[in-house]
Amino acid sequence: MRSFSLTGLFLFSILLSLALPAGTVSASNETTSGTITGTETWAGVHTLTGDVTIAPGAKLIINPGATIEFPNGTHLDVRGSLCAGVASCGASSNAGPAMRINLRWSEPVNASATGECYGMSYGNQEIWIDDPSCSEGVLMRSSIDLAETGLRYVTFDSAWGIPQYISAVGEFRYGALVLDGASPTLTELSFNQINTSSVLTTNLAQPSFNGGDFAVGIDANTGIVGAALQIYSSGSSVSPFSLSDISLTGTNNGCGNRDNGRHTIWAENSFIEIDNAEIQSGDFGIGLWTSAGSVTNSVINVNCNGIDLNGKKAVGGTSFNFDISDNEITTVDGAGIFSAAGALVDISDNDIGGAASGSGVAVYNSEAHIHGNEIGPVGGYFGLWLGGSYDVIAENNSIFETSLTPVVAGMYSYSIQAASRLYLANNSISYDGAGTCSSDTNWGGPVLLSSFTCILDGCDNVRQHNHC
Repeated sequence: MRSFSLTGLFLFSILLSLALPAGTVSASNETTSGTITGTETWAGVHTLTGDVTIAPGAKLIINPGATIEFPNGTHLDVRGSLCAGVASCGASSNAGPAMRINLRWSEPVNASATGECYGMSYGNQEIWIDDPSCSEGVLMRSSIDLAETGLRYVTFDSAWGIPQYISAVGEFRYGALVLDGASPTLTELSFNQINTSSVLTTNLAQPSFNGGDFAVGIDANTGIVGAALQIYSSGSSVSPFSLSDISLTGTNNGCGNRDNGRHTIWAENSFIEIDNAEIQSGDFGIGLWTSAGSVTNSVINVNCNGIDLNGKKAVGGTSFNFDISDNEITTVDGAGIFSAAGALVDISDNDIGGAASGSGVAVYNSEAHIHGNEIGPVGGYFGLWLGGSYDVIAENNSIFETSLTPVVAGMYSYSIQAASRLYLANNSISYDGAGTCSSDTNWGGPVLLSSFTCILDGCDNVRQHNHC
């Protein structure tokens, strides 16, 4: 009887183990090339031998302090989950400044070898890049599991960049971190010695970048070098692309068309919010083409234009504006803010100065509301320069120490017939040049004037003119 009971208990335990679901099996530092199909953790120093793909439904955890060594010309393709240094999705703890994760790419064994990008095509577009390092970086796709994905304190070191076809421009672009419709939260990423761009996004990617250091690429082939962040068709009016507390470094090539100067951030056909960014140096600051959103509380120190706006973002019959407020914008040569081609912009409470070869704020064929700004000193031309067909309201600004006329409405030296409108009210405008504070000259359209303070050679008068 006892023997039968023990036998029955043994058989019951076997049946029970078969009926119950198996626990999650996690591998450790197992995959060096190929596809991860389950859950795997990388820690310490992990050396890869080829490309690695995280399959949909699979998960890779990288623990704080890990160093992942990538062979030349290889990449990580994320289709499932990537949890790098984030405790809430499975890492041993949160990565931090003293325990960064390092993704490091090696130099080619044979620098004259031809890489996998040579002859790559999409539709009728082909690229002929023979660099053996081409296709280095991390590609995150729209299929990732956002609840199980996040990156904290990850350094991308010496990645060439991955080519990605961008439908919006009909060409390939390149980035060390490519977000193809992916929208993860990314904290304090750092990019070092990147050939092309630090980050490239497209296909309605809506990520949040919190902190981090980004730089324009360093490759000698300027045709592949883009902005530190290239943002195409990303974000939405409800969930915009978000950048906060980031630091950027740009090129030092010059402002001319052939100088190959680059913007530090380039956003096209996107909804984007940038807050508390610092552009420490560079040629151009932020380029916004047919985009909407905001740039706030940021410091921009560049050689050429600080912020360029071209066109406005429209969805159906609705147009969206761009808000530029509470920034410090200092340029060596270019305009602090330049808007053109139908841009729709609110410019408020900024400190704008420099512009040895430009103007403080230039508005051309655009609509702008300009309020409460400190514009000056301007070493080049004008405080406000309005041209083409413009619709501008300028109130409560202080415009001072301009090399030439503080406010010019229309072309300065010749007339252009265009429907234009300026409302200039309650501004403090000072000018140390020769002449009298009484001009009523205007070019290019009607001007509606309210009282403003005009200070010239020590006099402080209220005048009703658009040209001081």
